[in-house]
Amino acid sequence: HVRTAGDRGAQLLESQQIKAHQPLYNKKLRRLQRLCSIALDLAGVRFVFSNEPDFSLREGLYGLFGSKIRAVEALRTLADEHSLCYARIGIERTLGGRSCFRSTIGRCAGVCSGREDGKVHDARLRAALASIEVARWPYQGRIAVEERDEDGRQLHVIDRWRYCGSARTLKQARQLTLTDRQFDRDDYHILAKPLISGQLRVKTL
Repeated sequence: HVRTAGDRGAQLLESQQIKAHQPLYNKKLRRLQRLCSIALDLAGVRFVFSNEPDFSLREGLYGLFGSKIRAVEALRTLADEHSLCYARIGIERTLGGRSCFRSTIGRCAGVCSGREDGKVHDARLRAALASIEVARWPYQGRIAVEERDEDGRQLHVIDRWRYCGSARTLKQARQLTLTDRQFDRDDYHILAKPLISGQLRVKTL
């Protein structure tokens, strides 16, 4: 067994160890080869992937999906819930500037047929995506999350949501760096909510 100073460190270590050793009957926390996220720019909706060099530095990412297919499914669900246009968000093509099929049956508010202003539609799209927005990394650089037990403290080093390892002293913590580790969805889910809400003791490195 490996002893940790608290539950947060245990969760991070478990996630790391499962990805390293890939136990046969524990598939839930295995590493996905490539995550897909939704981004918005002047050209509209596009898809970005966790193996891109600047993925962990990006702002304005929505959702962390196991594949592009899952990301498109999520977009379809949001579009259905908010009367968004499949053609406008780029998951369906229309011919010759015609309105989309969903507009004719009242499932799209009509941006493709001129019944709705494009800016109004896009504002509703951003509002819909807000529910799955990936939190921006709230620090300038690496941090150490501190946990304590009866034997002292343990410092879990985090770099843009990515777990670098744990140490007992600040000197050791500063020496921990990432090698070639991609953004990890499980690390993010373990850390994001408690970090942003101020529940964790944090030291900047």
